[in-house]
Amino acid sequence: RQGLFSLANVAGVDLKKVNAQTIGFTLGPRLNASGRLDTALASFDLLTATDVKQAGDLALKLNQQNIDRQKITREIQEQAETLASSWKSQLFKFDLIVSSPLKRATQTAEIISRYLKIPVEFDPAWKERNYGKLQGTLLKDIEALTPTVDFFHPYQPIGENGESQVDLYTRACVGLQNVIRQPDGAYLIISHGGILNKAMFVVLGITPQGHYNSPVFHFSNTGYAQLRYNSSSRQWAVINLNNHLPMNHI
Repeated sequence: RQGLFSLANVAGVDLKKVNAQTIGFTLGPRLNASGRLDTALASFDLLTATDVKQAGDLALKLNQQNIDRQKITREIQEQAETLASSWKSQLFKFDLIVSSPLKRATQTAEIISRYLKIPVEFDPAWKERNYGKLQGTLLKDIEALTPTVDFFHPYQPIGENGESQVDLYTRACVGLQNVIRQPDGAYLIISHGGILNKAMFVVLGITPQGHYNSPVFHFSNTGYAQLRYNSSSRQWAVINLNNHLPMNHI
């Protein structure tokens, strides 16, 4: 296929010498990069392309996206290491890390686990929102594809068959319930912006909204909220909302 030849060319791969390592570490990441940073349609278009120029342009685009993805991954790793190092210097301790099983979350969880010597448990309840047919599309593009309306139903799935606001809220309830049912202790949840927002809704008693004026909690990379749950009074307390400053030991 022309697309595969073009991709191999920009990646510096001789297709006559392709092996499992080449596919797994050179060609595969370039095909996957589009779905992580934009939409996976670029990879599909490349593999089905028959025009030499079109295939070449798509191969160059995927190669650049892979470079961008690697840069973002390094930045996230550096931020996680900085945060973990800060917590380690303060002798801050957690009993368990509860992480989303998705790659970026697991990478952060593994870094913090290594620095602080904490076990990690993966809970699918903390995965990012399922965007249905829009899965893999950038948030700004999703917003462009779903024009603003006066009211949207909180039960309406996104991307035709993705999760609705209520679905996401319900899953956040499950994630928090799973943590609350653990023995009393300090738990670090590593997850994603969408589901963490709904977790804050649950904690603060905010129901899913059918408009654009509901609260938004911005969690940048390694940003965090510090919460306490009193199992006796069954009451939540918000201790701290922080993006990158060191956490105080409380």
